[in-house]
Amino acid sequence: MRATSRLSKVSLTTVLKLLGDAGEVCLDLHDELVRNVKCQRIECDELAHFIHTRPKNLPKAKTKNAEAGALWTWLAIDADSKLIVSYLAGQRSNISAEVFAADLASRVADRVQVTSDGFPAYAGSLKKAFNGAVDHAMLIKVYANVSAPGETRYAPLEVIKVKKRRVSGKPNLSTAGTSYVERMNLSVRMQMRRYTWLTNAHSKTYANHVYALAVYFQFYNFARVNQALGGRTPAMAAGIADHVWSMEEIVVRMEALAPKPGPKGPRRRLAR
Repeated sequence: MRATSRLSKVSLTTVLKLLGDAGEVCLDLHDELVRNVKCQRIECDELAHFIHTRPKNLPKAKTKNAEAGALWTWLAIDADSKLIVSYLAGQRSNISAEVFAADLASRVADRVQVTSDGFPAYAGSLKKAFNGAVDHAMLIKVYANVSAPGETRYAPLEVIKVKKRRVSGKPNLSTAGTSYVERMNLSVRMQMRRYTWLTNAHSKTYANHVYALAVYFQFYNFARVNQALGGRTPAMAAGIADHVWSMEEIVVRMEALAPKPGPKGPRRRLAR
């Protein structure tokens, strides 16, 4: 954001305000456009991150922030069109699972097969959100509990076994998997600076984190061409868009909703 501020010769506060305005528009666009999605297989997963302060550093943090600590990004992706159907920034808890499942259920048109990891909250939340009309399978990975010699704390854990379990409905266990949503987790970490570990680029406030998610997923779903889909966007492959969106279309909506400019108020600093 500071690079954007320098290159465009505007203040960092202006860049942050633009991010907030764009985020609000993208939240509304996702809520409006990603509806009645016709899909057969949904994959769900959670992506770990934090706001302001790492959870382990909270007890000794100099600045107290009520929003600080662990944050999880819940993702639901259509395995065929690669469309991000639903997302949520919350905690890895039963409450977040229920909110996420309810939002997912409101966006799909037909009965779907949902594959999740082994987090127990998925079972009851999905069954409740879909009123039992869901084919839910869990893919549970078993990791080795002994680190290999020379392995660092950042090395991935070794998967020694994968188990698939039917939770509700009649899921096809041969097609149940989480490969696409796990690959999406990698895309999020590579393409969103806020998810980079061991830097100070992490989000400082929850609101700006959600805005950044909204802008990215709007771009990913509607404006980013996926070569695996034959040069279409995920939204086009899912049948909810008929063309490749440009970022200018989002800006036009922002300008239409923007209030008329008035007298300039006092300058205030915004958290990232």
